[in-house]
Amino acid sequence: PEFGADLGTVLFEGITETTSDLIKDLINTNVEIFVPEIQITDIIVNLGTEYSNQNSVSVTINYKLKISQNADQVTVQFQ
Repeated sequence: PEFGADLGTVLFEGITETTSDLIKDLINTNVEIFVPEIQITDIIVNLGTEYSNQNSVSVTINYKLKISQNADQVTVQFQ
C-alpha cells in the first residue's frame, strides 16, 4: 500500500500555514493518482490554536464522485 499521501513527512514537523498548503497539495496529488473516481472540490485544513491542542490538525475533504456527481465530505483529525 503506497497510498498515504506522504502526510507523515509534514505532520508534526512544526505546523504552519506553509504546512497547510503542503498538506493540500499532497492530498490533491495522491487522490488524482490513487482515487481518480473522485473530484476534490475543497480541502480545509484547520491548524490547532492557542485555545485547543496546538499540535493538532483537522483536514476536511469535500469531494464528488465523477460518475454520479454525488457530493460528500470526510474529516480526519491528527493529534
